[in-house]
Amino acid sequence: MRIDIQFGIIAGFATILCFTLEFVLGFHTTYLNIGKYTSYLSALIPVITVYMAIKRHYTREEETFLTWRQGLQFDTVIFFTGLLIFTIFFIIYCYFINPDWKNFLQKLTEQEIILSDMSEEQIEIRFHEFTEILYNPSQIWFRYIIGYFLGFLISLIVILFLIKSNKFGLKRN
Repeated sequence: MRIDIQFGIIAGFATILCFTLEFVLGFHTTYLNIGKYTSYLSALIPVITVYMAIKRHYTREEETFLTWRQGLQFDTVIFFTGLLIFTIFFIIYCYFINPDWKNFLQKLTEQEIILSDMSEEQIEIRFHEFTEILYNPSQIWFRYIIGYFLGFLISLIVILFLIKSNKFGLKRN
């Protein structure tokens, strides 16, 4: 199996593991205030995975250099595979494993909106926008596309860092 697909699968299942751990610890039901911050930690998983995959590719292959183009293709496959696996899990999670999660999240957001300094009309508009995002299944795919794009940007940063530090013999091409 190709290294990029292998690490994409690792990234997807590692993110699922973190997400499941948050659920088990009650960050999706009881401690939602903590859960909204811990989810940012799982965003580090793809970045670490890309770094490890490039390092493994460099040490395993006989190639002395990895070009920008090769790096971007490599990273794109990792992010696409990982996000696809996690998105399928997330749909199953939202509709079958913990369908009440959306209700808990809706109540938390409702409290945050009410405590803000918005007018009644702004609160109503904001709440309507949030429920549309939360309950519309097409929004999950929209989040997937956004996540894929962000993954692509992160891979650019990782490659730039590796080229700048000449960590694994990367070169500009």
